[in-house]
Amino acid sequence: MESQLKRGLFGYSRKSVTAVVNDREMSTIRSAREANDAREKNAELSASLDQDRVEIADLQARNRDLELKLEEAAERFRAVERSGSTSTTEELTDVLHAAERALSRLTDGARMLERRRVLSVTFVANGSS
Repeated sequence: MESQLKRGLFGYSRKSVTAVVNDREMSTIRSAREANDAREKNAELSASLDQDRVEIADLQARNRDLELKLEEAAERFRAVERSGSTSTTEELTDVLHAAERALSRLTDGARMLERRRVLSVTFVANGSS
């Protein structure tokens, strides 16, 4: 509520000056509270972002491990194919398909975390301006 200064016989009336000062004080308190809330939210989002970064780094490390295992399995599969053993080839095919599915799930999880991280950063950037 915006108070107006009203003139009295000898300048502005005491009541209207007090009302304006009170309005300004309430506005300052409200602004300080909003700024504090924004700082707290920013700190929460920063902590969440740090946690997401740790999770992404972990997923990336696991992804690299799975890629190496997948490549090793593919190489073994090719070696078995060259040797002509059908039962081992079928087993390795199953292993290779399972590894591909695991890698796909891991990659999807990493993408989802990255999207969350980008949205968090965007929200923090937009919220603090």
